[in-house]
Amino acid sequence: MPFIYKSKRPIYYRVWDNERPKANIVFLHGIGEHSGLYHRFAYAQNSQGYRVWAIDHTGHGHTSGRLDEAYDVFGLAKNAIQLLEIVQSQDNLPIVLIGHSLGGVTASLLVSEEKSLSIQGLVLTGTPLDPIPELVDIDSIDMSLDPGYLDELSVDPLIPREEIDFSQLNKGLARAQDVISSKIDTWPFPVLFLNGEVDPIAPPTRARKWARRVLSGHAIEIRDGHHDLINDLCHARVSQLVSSFVYEVTSKEIIKH
Repeated sequence: MPFIYKSKRPIYYRVWDNERPKANIVFLHGIGEHSGLYHRFAYAQNSQGYRVWAIDHTGHGHTSGRLDEAYDVFGLAKNAIQLLEIVQSQDNLPIVLIGHSLGGVTASLLVSEEKSLSIQGLVLTGTPLDPIPELVDIDSIDMSLDPGYLDELSVDPLIPREEIDFSQLNKGLARAQDVISSKIDTWPFPVLFLNGEVDPIAPPTRARKWARRVLSGHAIEIRDGHHDLINDLCHARVSQLVSSFVYEVTSKEIIKH
C-alpha cells in the first residue's frame, strides 16, 4: 500500500494507472469519504487515457487520525502538495487537479498558496467557497440518489463514523476561504466549476459568481444534481465533462511531450 511518510503520520494515496497515460489527474475527496469511493470515476478517466491519483485525508480511509483533524484545511493542503510532488516526479505529463467539496476547498487553497506547482487546470465539484449557510440542515439533505453509492456508504468500513461537527468544519473552511477569495483573481489556469442544481451546500449561483472572478473560469449546473455529483445518478455526465475539460487543457501539453 503506498503511503507518504513526510508528515507526522503516513498519508495513504491510490493510483489508478494507465498503460500509456496522456495526463495525470490528482483528486481530493470530501469530508466523511475516502479515495476508494471513486473507483468508478477513476476508471472512467482511465478509459480516456488518464492516470488518476487520489489521497485519503487525515482521519479518512487508510490515513489515521481523528475526523476533526480534517477541519484544518491548511494541513490537508500540505498533505496534497506532497502527493503532487510525487506526481510531478514521475514524468513530465501535464497535471489537472480535481477537488470535491472539502477537497475542492483544499485544492483551491493549495493553488492559491503554492506557486511552484505546475498544473494545467482545476476542476471543483460541489465546492463551497462561501460559508455553508447555518440554516442548511445537513442531516436532511440528499447528498446523492445513486442507490449503489448509498449502499456503499452504509457498509464501507473505511468511512469515518464520527459525527461531523459542521460548526467547527465551517470555521476551518472560513480560514481557507478568506485566502482563496484574496487570490482567486490571480489563478492563471482554466477552472471548471460543476455544481448540482439542488445542492444547498455549494449552489450553482455561487459557483457562477466565483467563475466570473477567475481569468478563465466556467461554471456548469447539473440538472437534478445533488452535492455528491461524481457519485450521483448524473455520474456519467459529470465524468464526461471532466474528461473533456482535461483533454481541452492538456492537449497542447500532450503534443509537447
